[in-house]
Amino acid sequence: MTTLRLSCWRLPRIAVIVVDGDLDASNDEQLRGNIEQSQPDDHVVFDMSTLSHLDSCGLWALLDTYTTAAPHGGVYVAAAATGPSRILQITGVSDRVPTDATVEQALQAALTAIAARSG
Repeated sequence: MTTLRLSCWRLPRIAVIVVDGDLDASNDEQLRGNIEQSQPDDHVVFDMSTLSHLDSCGLWALLDTYTTAAPHGGVYVAAAATGPSRILQITGVSDRVPTDATVEQALQAALTAIAARSG
């Protein structure tokens, strides 16, 4: 079993999930469980600055979150390390899920989206 460490911190209507280590078939349910703890209208920012490995199961977890959260909130990938970032690009996931160079940029994008929906 590979090592995955998750932590979550919150702002109003935004959940930031820090994904550290290896995200693969042996532990993607751990990420899904963490995601399920967010509120239905939350925007979810994945901080992947310390993610070292991402496989197809991890990609599915991200896409499932995107599909579920898109109608009420949004999903953002921030600071993906080189390997995972390349996988997001090759598979086209980065064309659907907004990716930002830093967590701060992803948070700003989420705050902008929240303000736009609030009217």
